[in-house]
Amino acid sequence: MINKILPFLMLVVLISCKNEDKNQKTDNLKIEQRKKDSINKVVEKNLKILDEIEISEVSLKNRGYNTRAADVYGSGITMYFTIKNNTDIGISEILLEGEFKFSEREYSYKDEISYEFRKGLEPGEKQEIAMRPSPMSEWNSKIKIGDEGNFNLKLLEIKDYSEKIISSKSN
Repeated sequence: MINKILPFLMLVVLISCKNEDKNQKTDNLKIEQRKKDSINKVVEKNLKILDEIEISEVSLKNRGYNTRAADVYGSGITMYFTIKNNTDIGISEILLEGEFKFSEREYSYKDEISYEFRKGLEPGEKQEIAMRPSPMSEWNSKIKIGDEGNFNLKLLEIKDYSEKIISSKSN
């Protein structure tokens, strides 16, 4: 009699194991989906933080050598912009993408620019920035005195006071 029942019991155990495997796989898929959803929410929140930083009054000036302005301010490219922190996070550093689109040309020059706030940028604070790329920077060799065009800045990344990246856009 045991010989007749044993195959039946083995079949029941096998079916039971398959159902448990199927349930385990379903549970694992649900967990993975919840993880992905959670990560996507964090990414969306971080991108919204970037949108809360205002950059305005963007301009670029190139001061030539042997001019009075160059004697006072130094020669080469100077980038000007105003930034306002509309977040509730203090900012220590930003990463920008600068683009100079030459007038009546298809060519534009793009490069990343980082700026570290000497005393930080507090929530609600607004600062006017005048920054100069390194004398060896491509900005100084690509844009010459008399070049006309539009200069734009796009915020790519912000860091808080502990140097932790709070928000970042990948290119």
